[in-house]
Amino acid sequence: MLKVTKSAIKKIAEYFQDNELKPIRILLHEGGCAPSSLALDLDEIKDTDTVFDIDVFQFIVDEDLLEKTVPIKIDYTRSGFQFDSELELEDTCSVCMSGDCG
Repeated sequence: MLKVTKSAIKKIAEYFQDNELKPIRILLHEGGCAPSSLALDLDEIKDTDTVFDIDVFQFIVDEDLLEKTVPIKIDYTRSGFQFDSELELEDTCSVCMSGDCG
């Protein structure tokens, strides 16, 4: 259901060398003129989450989002974290679609 590549784990481990270890939430980032995308954030575990223990890290995903996205693959490249999933993301910004965005 969730795969995190070695390069992504390595980058996450680098971050936590200087920061307190916390659960890592996979979430849907919406808003602004950019299309929706999956993202990572630090958060607490909620009753509606599914928890994945990978290496020493806990990845958490809201069950509703998980149903729409599985499988999820997280990789890290020079351009940052990359997500691959079954989630169909749409650009829903009406301002951008009208051409009024910048």
